[in-house]
Amino acid sequence: MTISELGSLGEFLGSIAVVVTLVYLSTQLRQNTRAVRAAATQSLDQSVTQNIAMWSTSRENAVLMARGMRSPEALSEEESIHFHMLISAFFLTMDTSFWSHRNRLLPDELWDREQEVIRAWVNEPGGRTAWQRKRSQVTRQFREHVEAHLLDEP
Repeated sequence: MTISELGSLGEFLGSIAVVVTLVYLSTQLRQNTRAVRAAATQSLDQSVTQNIAMWSTSRENAVLMARGMRSPEALSEEESIHFHMLISAFFLTMDTSFWSHRNRLLPDELWDREQEVIRAWVNEPGGRTAWQRKRSQVTRQFREHVEAHLLDEP
């Protein structure tokens, strides 16, 4: 075998090694993407669960949320502050959910579920009032999305 032939063989083997490396990296990237998406989904589920627990672990919070959503004007000043603190946690969690979906970390079907919950909340009298008071606490993109697609006309 001549040096030229050995050089050609080396180039051929090198190109095979590059292809094998690219296939390996592609596989690793897909696995990593799935793991990141799963972690993001799990984190969001934990946040939602914490919100639900915060509202439901005490009868006082559950009653306050129900009253505040139906008729926020009937709440005392102290109850109104408490109600708005509870609902702020929901808006911030949904803002994170929106961000996760926009960055392809949250699957469409989960985001669709979240949008229905957001729609229900912001179109209740107390949810609408809370949204108007707390909308500045969320990202501009989320605020625009809610107001363009989920908030019904008054």
